[in-house]
Amino acid sequence: MDYIHSRNVIKENKLIPRKISKKIINFINFNSSKFESQKDIRLSKFISYDQLYNLRKKFKKFQKKKSTIKPRNLAIYEFIKKVNSTVDFDFDKNKKEAIMPELSGIRLSLSSILLNNLSVANDKNIGFKTNFYNSYKKLIKDCDFKKPNIAEVEKLYELIQGIKRKDKTLYIVTPCCPDYSKIKIKDKYEFTFKSIGDDMGLVAERLSLNIKQIHNFLNKFSIKFKHIITIGDFEAFSASNQKRLNLNEKNYLKKLLINQNQINKYFSGNECITKKTFCEIFNGKKEWQKITKKFITEIKKNNNSKILEKEKIKIILSARIPLYKKWYGELSNKGYENILFHQASEYAAMGYLIEKKYKNAIVIGADHYRMSEFYKLGSNIPVFYLKKNYIT
Repeated sequence: MDYIHSRNVIKENKLIPRKISKKIINFINFNSSKFESQKDIRLSKFISYDQLYNLRKKFKKFQKKKSTIKPRNLAIYEFIKKVNSTVDFDFDKNKKEAIMPELSGIRLSLSSILLNNLSVANDKNIGFKTNFYNSYKKLIKDCDFKKPNIAEVEKLYELIQGIKRKDKTLYIVTPCCPDYSKIKIKDKYEFTFKSIGDDMGLVAERLSLNIKQIHNFLNKFSIKFKHIITIGDFEAFSASNQKRLNLNEKNYLKKLLINQNQINKYFSGNECITKKTFCEIFNGKKEWQKITKKFITEIKKNNNSKILEKEKIKIILSARIPLYKKWYGELSNKGYENILFHQASEYAAMGYLIEKKYKNAIVIGADHYRMSEFYKLGSNIPVFYLKKNYIT
């Protein structure tokens, strides 16, 4: 973790640095009867000596009932839980080490948790914030999300705070691929792209594995939300796609409506919006084609932006070529790059249209995470990716 980032997080959130935390915990937990010998002027910035002394008395009374607790600081952890900490943390399987909450990627010191819990910390919002980050970290692990960068998580937290403060609704958008034909290889799938089936497609299927956990996470923090799960019907507008599948646009769209209907049957509940395909929700075919045309022009002109740096494009293209070969066959590297740029314009357009329609929105994707970069060409919405269930 970057030292400057760590220092800024500690300062901005009025956290207690580890060196000072160790002093505070030692003070509460020390065996010597000489109170004065434990004093350190640096501690008074975070807690007065009277508060610390009273806290030690309470802890020692609690500790007598837990005299056999090991390791050494496990009694401190149990003490925090006893006084109803709002911070959610647990222990490892052997109860040897606490799984500490994080804040902006920084593991909290034990005294930061303890003092905040006892309402002597300066920042009254830290309980909610640490609980949010810790629950989010667990969600990422349990649902097998691709680990996002800290900036994206910070953006989500600020968005959630604004939604709660203004009593607004969060809109989650999951664009889904059509139900392209595939074969199963062990526990994953491989696309064959020979036809479009009558089910909901692999992206929707991947989302179905963890949607309850995602929604439970939002409900835990009393966040109002709607989850839009929608087929990318714009794929039917592509002449090369039509040729590959031997479908005209009308019949292609009919197939995608069947996929969308299957999504609608599977994902129930008032929080899910599942009846319409992407362009039905976001202003139709003409608007889609106008926006994608704008972005493909920008992409081809501006290869020096941070998102479109040549080395980054090279990495993304390398990850996509195996799938492109299955769909388009053998092409030159330039040919594959042109396909990538056209797809990038589609992701940019999706980001643009989502942000334009919904001020408080995020994307949860389940296709190839490498494509998530391109949402940023058209928007500033937070984007998170479940690890895909297919081979590329």
